[in-house]
Amino acid sequence: MNVELVGLILGLMLVVFILVVVWARMSKDRMITRKELALYDGKTNPQIYVLCNEFIFDVTKIADFQVNGKYEKYAGKEIKAPIDEYKNSYELFKGLTKLKATVIGKYLDTKEEQISPFAYE
Repeated sequence: MNVELVGLILGLMLVVFILVVVWARMSKDRMITRKELALYDGKTNPQIYVLCNEFIFDVTKIADFQVNGKYEKYAGKEIKAPIDEYKNSYELFKGLTKLKATVIGKYLDTKEEQISPFAYE
């Protein structure tokens, strides 16, 4: 096999690998832990994510979640109802969708994040 052809094949493989990595990071099937979620608070990273009903939403473009916004305290955290007009989690989920929040992944509950039953003894 000729050296140029090997270089071309390796280059194409690298491009495919990069595209797969980028796609996986943008995929709605992406699994995110609470530790990773905390990094998306609008301060550590410019993006703002919230967890609602096991789904991770990108709320970066919603002013209420930005610095000094009404819901800033939920940036990078789980958001639960009741909050304002949202009486339950279903309404909150619907409200986030209506505000054009984008589902970017799902919550991954890892063993180190689970509270030990002996934690309060």
